[in-house]
Formats: sequence, C-alpha cells, structure tokens
Amino acid sequence: MKKIIIIITLLPTLLSAQNSWDINQRKGKLFFSVGAEYRITPLKYGERNFSLNSIAISEDVQNSGAAFLYSFDFFATKNLSLGFSHNFRYDLVSNSGSINKVDNFAFDKANYGLINGYHFYIDNHFKVFKEGELFLRLGKSMLNRGTGVSYRKSLFDGNGNIIGDAYSTENFAFKPWNFAIGYKKNKTSLIVGLYTSSNTNYYDSDLSFLVPYFTFKYNLGKL
Repeated sequence: MKKIIIIITLLPTLLSAQNSWDINQRKGKLFFSVGAEYRITPLKYGERNFSLNSIAISEDVQNSGAAFLYSFDFFATKNLSLGFSHNFRYDLVSNSGSINKVDNFAFDKANYGLINGYHFYIDNHFKVFKEGELFLRLGKSMLNRGTGVSYRKSLFDGNGNIIGDAYSTENFAFKPWNFAIGYKKNKTSLIVGLYTSSNTNYYDSDLSFLVPYFTFKYNLGKL
C-alpha cells in the first residue's frame, strides 16, 4: 500500500519530466536540474602582487575542484532562457596557521567550510543537431561565499617595541563574468565555461583571474 501511495504522489512529477526536453513545448516553462561542476586550476595574467590578506590562502586550491549544484531555468521563448544556479562544496577556507616572527603575522589553523557560488545567466539555444542543440551563456556570478578569515598583526612604536595587536577579517568572495558554451540533448547538458575577473582580494593589483570549469546537468522536469 505504501508503494502505491508513493507512486501516485510522484506520478505528476514523472509525467512532467517525460516531455521536459521538447523544444516546442518549453516556452513559458520553469525547469529544475541538478548536477556537478568541476573547476580546474585558475589562470592568472598580469603582475602578481599578493595582498597581505592572502598570505594564509591558496587561491588555486580555493578556486578548483568539484562542487554539487542545482538550477532553475525559465524559457522566455523556446530558445532563450533565464537561469539561476547555486553550487556548493566543502573545501579549504584557510591554510594551516603559523606565526611569522619577522612580519609578526598570526593566522588560525587550517579551516574547512562550506563554500557557495551563486550564478545568474542567460542562455541562447541553437538547434544545430538532429537530436541535440548548442547554447551560449552569458552571466554574472558570485563566487567563494563563505571564505571569511581573521588575522592578527603586531603594531610597533618608533623604537621597534610592540605596543599592541591589530585584528581584522577578510573574505575572498568575488564577482566574475560567466561565459560558456553547452551541448543539450534531451534531459542532459554538458557545459564548458570560464569565470573571469580582474578584481579579487588575492592581489593588491588588478590581475586577470580566469577559472575554467566543466558542468554536467540533468533535468528533473518542469515545476
């Protein structure tokens, strides 16, 4: 009896998902998908003047690796969609702590936490294959939410004597542009993209910071 109740409960969702890839029936529909993203090691171009805030941070580790995601895509037309996605991963926030006796910096011990990314984008689809389509993506993202760290620096007087400590906090969130190309067939999508920004807290100077990524999405159906 319990199995029958579960099937009846899920039946509307299952029926909705059966036609979720129909190009001619998706205008005005909102779709829900789940998937995974993998970012490879960031690329940097320009003079690398590291910020003091980034001494205890590995920008490569913090911006690479796998993440899970879910997304909502609304088709304003059969080819143009507006989307939002949220990805998250449990990863390194700051490195192992140590005290540098020369510069008198102190950081907390290695800290892991949930790092979030939020993405707003527009996809334009092109039917170029008999059983699939390509789409181009332009969007704006908010990456590395949840990367706050605290640090301490000793203060000295004119004679070189320590007169106290200064405490501060910083985070390494940034807002890159999101460019991507994807291939969609039925309920699956494969995406190759690039997050790009010239303004992060890893460096004191502007530097092109590029994060290539791959995404796999599976459409669970219409909402």
